[in-house]
Amino acid sequence: MVKKQYKNILIGSASVLAVILLASCGKTSAAKETKNGSNHVLRVIENAEVPTIDSTKSYDTVSGSVISKIQAGLYRINQENEVEPDLAEALPQISEDGKTYTVKLRQNLTFSDGSKIDATSFVYAIQRLFDPKTASQAAGSYYDILNAQEVNENKAPLKDLGVKALDDQTLEIKLKDPNPTFSRTLSNVVLAPINETFLKDKGKNYAKTDQDILSSGPYILEKWDVNSLKWSYRKNPKYWNAKQVTIDKIEVNVVKDASTDINLFESGKIDYTTLSGDYIQKYKDHPGFRTVPINGVTSVEMGISSNPILQNKNVRQALFQSINREELVEKVLKDGSEPLFNPVPENLQSDPKSKQDFSELSDEKAPRYSTAEAGKVWAAAKKELDQDKIELELLVSDTEQSKKIGEYLQSQFETELPGLKIKVNVLPAKVRFQKMMEYKFDLAIGGWSGDVDPISYVQQFYSTYEHNHGKIDDAALDKKIDLARTEYAVDEVQRFNALQDANQIITDQAYVIPLFQQSSTIVANPKLSNFEYKTGFDFTFAAYQK
Repeated sequence: MVKKQYKNILIGSASVLAVILLASCGKTSAAKETKNGSNHVLRVIENAEVPTIDSTKSYDTVSGSVISKIQAGLYRINQENEVEPDLAEALPQISEDGKTYTVKLRQNLTFSDGSKIDATSFVYAIQRLFDPKTASQAAGSYYDILNAQEVNENKAPLKDLGVKALDDQTLEIKLKDPNPTFSRTLSNVVLAPINETFLKDKGKNYAKTDQDILSSGPYILEKWDVNSLKWSYRKNPKYWNAKQVTIDKIEVNVVKDASTDINLFESGKIDYTTLSGDYIQKYKDHPGFRTVPINGVTSVEMGISSNPILQNKNVRQALFQSINREELVEKVLKDGSEPLFNPVPENLQSDPKSKQDFSELSDEKAPRYSTAEAGKVWAAAKKELDQDKIELELLVSDTEQSKKIGEYLQSQFETELPGLKIKVNVLPAKVRFQKMMEYKFDLAIGGWSGDVDPISYVQQFYSTYEHNHGKIDDAALDKKIDLARTEYAVDEVQRFNALQDANQIITDQAYVIPLFQQSSTIVANPKLSNFEYKTGFDFTFAAYQK
């Protein structure tokens, strides 16, 4: 069974999905290989153009993959899925009440141009995140910080934000309520330092090209602008841990066709490629074959606020129950992905009492694919709407997988729900993102990769959250999430139950249509070792066997 194979891949704790170390089949030790650098140019592909390299404004996994190479945070998540210092010299000191985090920075940190990174670089970055003028779509994920929401909503001045520099090397962050996972939050590169002088000198051009950004992380971006289909990364000699970065250069090309990817790999023109469908079976015995289950969920999101038809609960429930998810993953995707019936992936958290997985508990309560049930609620919906024929537009990205999913959904919806017409609109990923963030769409294939905490998935549907693409406003749902963030923040049992209740509301109301939990499968050059999986395969600290 696929489910068993999936769980056997896990190592140790259930939360290990966030970062997985992938070792080479070679016998040469990484340390010996990489002591003086490999001088290897890593050649890779991406499947979409990059919407932004502005860390403060990043809101998607495509941008996040690039930014994580050129920026560093206070902390990083290592291969054991533990928080470890990056630009910070040690883990934060946390006050007794759990609300104040004090972070000491490493000595002599600099940006790629040699300018100083100090505590004020982080203060400026965090202030900019919540400044209403920035209009960051990521701000809502960090409302744990004292007065962050009030500042972001222009209800309090920037000076009231709970962040300040105690001195050049010491950063203090105050929280609204205790949050046991906040140290992990501080590893996100959305909070990476920014040189205020550089940004203001660049003005509106900041982060528009590789010349308009400074790096604090392992690599420096080259030959990139917002329309680029190819670019490269060069090792950043100013990065504090540069000695451990042994891949000197990475060359990237955007390729959206899977067969082209495979041809490039087979001809030796790229060092790895993602696999799907029949290619997985073809390469399963290759020494560079890797499959990794990930904390990513693919769903059909609905523009509930912008389309009155989708405000009808029976319409949403009919769409939810008209999809045969098992057939989708086994016959269309064929990549190890798992069917999912709720918005939270498996192996994040277990019930403190029963030890049952959070997602499995939610899945047990969710409706399943049923022609009879879908037809019943669809008939009720058409009667309520007094419409016999309904047309909806489905937005998909212009990648091969996204188009396949779109074609499958179109067939399922139209077959199972008589009178429904689905128009599939294929768009570049960044255009699809833009339309969803404008909150004016019908249906869209969306993805979400969060932290190893169910709240990072459930909060997508909080009324004021930027990525609440359907602009759902449910007071009962908000209350459960608020309780998990505040009153129950340090009560493991009550917090778990509040998030379960919130997740159940989302499923009962069919505010989103989860499809599957993602799995990432690649075939790589067997000479590569020590690469990790985060939001994508990360070769920052990879080794190359000469």
